Order: sequence, then C-alpha cells, then structure tokens
Amino acid sequence: VFVDQLTSKDMEFIGNSIFPTIDEKIIAKMVEFNNRLVQEVCMEKLWGHKGSPWEFNLRDIFRWCQLMQTDQSPGFFNPGQHVALVYADRMRTEADKAKVLSVFREVFGEEYEPYCGSKEFHITPLNVQVGFSVLRRSGEAPVTLDPPLSITHQCLKPLESLMKCVDMGWMTIVVGPAASGKTSLVRLLALLTGHHLRVMAMNSAMDTTELLGGFEQVDIMRPWQQLLETVDYTVAMVIRRGLMSLDDGTQDTEFLLQTWGIFCQWLKENRLQRPGGTVNSEALNKLEVIILLLQKLNTKLKVFTDMSKLQMDFTLLKERLAQLEDGWTNGGFEWLDGMLVQALQAGDWLLMDNVNFCSASVLDRLNALLEPNGSLAINERGVIDGKTPRITPHPNFRLFLTMDPVHGELSRAMRNRGVEVYIPGENEGVCWDTLDLKTLLHSAGVTGDCVCDLLIQIHNGIRSAIWDSPASSVTSLLHAASLLSCQLQRGADLRSSLQHACTEAYSFCQRTVANQKQAQQVIEQHLAIQGTADWGDGLLSAGVWPDGFPSALLSTEDSCFSSVLRDGQVLLFCLNSLSLQGKRNRPLRLMDLQLALQSSGVHGDSVFSGGVVDLEEGDALRLISTAVRLVTERASHGDWILRSSWLSNLGRSYKYLPDPVLVQVEAGNRALRAVFSSSLAAKGKTLAELLQPHSKDEYRILMDMRWNKQYLDILTNKCNFEDEERYMEFLEALNAVANRIVLMMDREERAVTCCCTISGAPQSSAMRVATAFNKGNV
Repeated sequence: VFVDQLTSKDMEFIGNSIFPTIDEKIIAKMVEFNNRLVQEVCMEKLWGHKGSPWEFNLRDIFRWCQLMQTDQSPGFFNPGQHVALVYADRMRTEADKAKVLSVFREVFGEEYEPYCGSKEFHITPLNVQVGFSVLRRSGEAPVTLDPPLSITHQCLKPLESLMKCVDMGWMTIVVGPAASGKTSLVRLLALLTGHHLRVMAMNSAMDTTELLGGFEQVDIMRPWQQLLETVDYTVAMVIRRGLMSLDDGTQDTEFLLQTWGIFCQWLKENRLQRPGGTVNSEALNKLEVIILLLQKLNTKLKVFTDMSKLQMDFTLLKERLAQLEDGWTNGGFEWLDGMLVQALQAGDWLLMDNVNFCSASVLDRLNALLEPNGSLAINERGVIDGKTPRITPHPNFRLFLTMDPVHGELSRAMRNRGVEVYIPGENEGVCWDTLDLKTLLHSAGVTGDCVCDLLIQIHNGIRSAIWDSPASSVTSLLHAASLLSCQLQRGADLRSSLQHACTEAYSFCQRTVANQKQAQQVIEQHLAIQGTADWGDGLLSAGVWPDGFPSALLSTEDSCFSSVLRDGQVLLFCLNSLSLQGKRNRPLRLMDLQLALQSSGVHGDSVFSGGVVDLEEGDALRLISTAVRLVTERASHGDWILRSSWLSNLGRSYKYLPDPVLVQVEAGNRALRAVFSSSLAAKGKTLAELLQPHSKDEYRILMDMRWNKQYLDILTNKCNFEDEERYMEFLEALNAVANRIVLMMDREERAVTCCCTISGAPQSSAMRVATAFNKGNV
C-alpha cells in the first residue's frame, strides 16, 4: 500500500486540529519553514551534506508546537525560542546551523528572533536551570564520583538543549567526535538533577538478550548481591545526612556506621561479597538488623520518603532462601531483566554509549517504546497468564544515545524518533576557552595559574609542531595533568614531575622516532621558563586557586553555597590581587606554597609577603564596589543570610587589606541586611510569588528578578495574562520595586562608607565639623 506524502495543506490542517491554541498564521509559517528545509537540504542538496540524509517532517512540527504550548501562553507564542533545538542543533557544522536560522528569518521576518542559548546557569536545592530549561532535582547525590565533573562555559549550550529534551520526555541522540564530552554531558546532567544513570556500552556482538533479559539458572547470590548494593547506597546516604545534621540523630548515626562496618568485615571474612559464596540464615539475620536501624534513623532524618521496596526485596530474598533449603528450586531457571527493562521499571536514566556500534535490528526493538505513550513487549519471556508481558515506562525514565558519526549513522527510523544534539570537536574549528581548560586542569589536581599556563602552552606547541600527533585532544592534556598530580602527591619536585608527565603524555605516544624527538624538544623548550626569576611569582588565576569555581559535585551537594561562590569570583579575585601588595595570611603564589611546605604547615597565624600585582591598585579598588554588588544584588530570599555571613567572613579573612577595601565589603554586607529587613523586599517577594503561587522555593525569588531574565519570562508565560497591557503593567510594577531596592542599597552603602570615613578623620577636620554642624551639635 503506497501512502502519498503529506502536502502543506494537510500538515496545516493537522497542526491546527491538534494545536488549536496556536495561531493559524504561525502554524502556516512553521509548515512553510519545514518545507523550505526539505526542498533545500533533502531534494536540492544545496547545503547540510554532513550528516545526511536528513528528514524534516510532521514529527518536528509536533515537537515545535509542544514546546511552544509548554513554555509559552496563548497570545504570546514565539516560534523563535525553540527553532534551534528542533532544527539547528542536529546540524554537524556551524555554517549549516547558521543557514537554518537564516531560513527561519527569511520565512518569519523580523517579528521573531531565533533564540540561540544564553549560557546562564542557576542551581537551587529544588531546581537546576540553564537558560530557558528548568528541571526539578531529586535531592540525591552520588556517594562516589570518578572521574570528577566540572561545569564549563562550553558545555552549557548543549546542556540546555539536553535538559529541554528531558523535560519533554524525548529520547536524545548526542552526536559528536571522540573526546567531545558526550558521555560527560549526560553524566553531568544526571549528577545535577540527582537521578540514577545506568550506562550500557554498546558493541557489535550485542543482541536483544542484553537489552531485554533472558533465562538464567537460579542463583541465590545474585539477589543477595543486588540487595547488598542497595543497602550500601542507602547506608551511605543516611549516614551522610546524619553526620551533617545537628539534632539528636548523631549518636544513632555513629552506631549505624559502626554496625555496618562490623557487618562488612564479617562478610569479607566469610566471603559473602563474591559470587562463589553461600548465603545462610545467619547472614540474613545480621542484614535484617542493619535494615531495622536504617528504617529507624531514616524516620528521624527523612532522607528517603519510602523504604518499603528495600523491605520487600529483603522479604523476597528470605522466601527464596527458604525455598532453596527445601530443594524447590534445584536446577531451575528464572527470568532476569536486562538493563533496559530494569531502568524502565525503576525510573532510572539509561545511556547507550556508542550506540551505532550495535546492530540496527537490535535497536529496532526500541521503536515501539519510543512512540508517544509507547510500551515495550517482551516476547522472549513467553506467555504469562495468557498474555505477553508488556512494560509501560516509569514516568521518570529517560533514554540517551551517544554516537561518533565516524563509525556510521543510526537508522532513519531511530533518528526520526529522537532529537539530535551535535557537539563539535576540537578539529572542527571550536577552540576551548582558556578558563574552561584551567577549570578542568584544576579538577584533575593541578594547582596554580603558572602551571596550568605551562601545560596549555606545551599542549598547543605539540599540536602546532606535529600535525598528525595522536596527543592533540584535550584528553591528552588531562592525562598529563593527572600524571603531574600523581607525581606531586608522591613527593616529587615540580620540575621533574612536569618533565615526566609531559614526556609520558606527549612524547612516548608519537608514531615515529623523529616525532618523539621533536615533541621532547618542544617540552624542554617550554620547561626552560621555570628558570626565570619571576616564574610562579604572580597571582594565581581566578577560579583556580585558592578560590576555585564550584565543581559539579559541590553544586549538587551544597547548591546554596556554590551559588554564592560563583557570584563572588570577581570579588575574590580583586581581594587576592590587592593582598599581593602587602601582608596576607593565605598563600596566593606558587612561591607562597613552597614556603608553606618548607615550614611546619600552614596555620592561621602564618603571614606571607611580597609578590607581583596583575592589576593596578586603582583598578582593583574601583572594581571592588561592583564585585560586591554582584554578590548582594543577586541574593535571594533563601540565601541572603548565607551571603551576609560570607561577606563578614571575608572581612575577617583579609584583615591585612587596606581599610577602604574592607569598608566596601562591610558596606555591602550592611546594605544587604538593611534591604531584606525592609518592607520593600517583602513587597518584591509578594509580587514574585504571584507568578509562582504553587512553588515554595525561596531560592528562586531574587531580590532583583531581572538577574534571571529567562526564569522571569518562564513564569510570566505560564500566568496567562489577559492581554499585553496587563503583562506590561505587572512588569513595570516589578521593575519599580527592584529599582527602589537598588537605590536603597546604594544609599545604605554610601551611608556606611561616609560613616567610616568620618570616624577615621581627625577631630579638627572639615568633614567632622561639617557633619557635627549638620546634626546640630555645633
């Protein structure tokens, strides 16, 4: 049966019928835009050759309309906000991405401007936001994280697209060359949102059994090990919360930790942690005590809302052990679910890494699951109660695919059912930001701006000198950083550690002897800079040492403090720059670190001096006021007390700074407290709460909501204003309160500054006399 292709009129009729709230003119232009791409890319093949064949069909228009209905309100629909996600992000070159947006402007005119990402990152205990994408957090942090992850500026744009696909429940296909950060991007999002991510490494020998499951001989050790893993994770989470709490649960936490340690030692002695052991009733009785202690402590701390599944798994294990002792299951077989089925039922996230290694016939089993309201039928399990087992996905289940297009493309059916997001690599004209590289090096254990600069220079020198070098990617740079960190931890000196790490990472991997000698010459040439007198004498870079950018793990575990640190980076850099001019009680240079290591240790009364200043004194002083404002004006009703305490701690930590600097910090602190103690802050909070009546997240209600314009737009779009006039009136009222708060903060800062200036002036000075006259004392 031949089905003819849908015409433009057909697509417009379908769109108007399914999405009646969207204006018919907008849908008509969306269909016209889609057909233009089909004509130029698929039929005439004028551009978009890399990654072809492409398909632009009704599914894309449906996704586009669903995004508009979800994020926008009737009367304020803007198709430009999501055109990049649906159409441009899949393109493999920057020129093709720009061409898609150019076609959009030609079709829609100047009325709608396409949105290309803002790279604004915000995280609170309840939500994580990048641009217009917002996801709720589950609150669970991983017990271990290896390797460490960093939130770089370069990853925010694809992260925003990935978050929007997760929010809509769509499968995401992350495409990019090797070492472009595809897997790390998905792991980063799972970490920030607190979801459990399962990773399945695909290969050409994989069949449906590994995806769906199969029959295996009954083994009591299998559910025993799964239960131990669950209890281990639960114990770690409960103990972490208990040790950080200040209530009466501390003693119970210590008792649980001691009991769990004794139980783990007993398991090791009896070899019950390995597949070859045998479970007995004694082991179950000991584990039951642990579970009872967990339930008791969890009732106090409220870490998990429901632990019934853990108790149910333990009860099933006891029943299976009783059956095994009676001989009911000897030689029997049981069905074991595959990783896909386990994730579907538990609501976990599943990442299929290098999915294009797998056979297309195996992946076709996912087609029915990826349809709207789809489900997965497991025919391999047989018929149960007269029916074929069919699994409906858990609402929290999400599927991610990653692939390197060098190894082939996915089938057109699979690509059509997901949203592609392409991440360009280093060989495609995308250069890493220097600060991003230093952040990655710092997470790998490298300390100091001069050391980071030296590693980056060696890396770039090798890439320029040897065009076919296998060590030209950022992976080699991180490998060298890890080796350097390991050498320093073992007590080696810096020069020999750099020599060994760079030789191992860049010289030994070269394919010819000539290239190895050339790489060694480049390394020796750059390492010679260590002999100069001023090397290591300047200020260590902002965001690297001593006040590093918050890592992904810190942002997950303590989102409030990480937001304060992120907003205070400029202030910390200015304070550290000024501290280099005189005395300081913390090491800021590489030379300071060497002096600290030569002494008995770094103590609170240690004083360092000397150094080279990168900023002139006047420039740093002028930046202080603005840097303090970045901390105070971005405060929310949930974290302003933390910001005030942090500013007070800065004044005590940098006690050797000039008085005008400390006065500026104290003035910002007092102004912050004065604003949140006034009725203006309460009025601004009331207006913001009108936009989110069902949300209790005070960390999202900023003192000035204009600092998070994307979230303000999201809230206003969901309020369904009667008309544009009402919308503008509300924004004017919100802006008026914010402007009055800014003026009040400025007045409070000036008052503190003038008071401190007057108190420090001589008694007979003109300033003191004028102030006394103004108060009527003269």
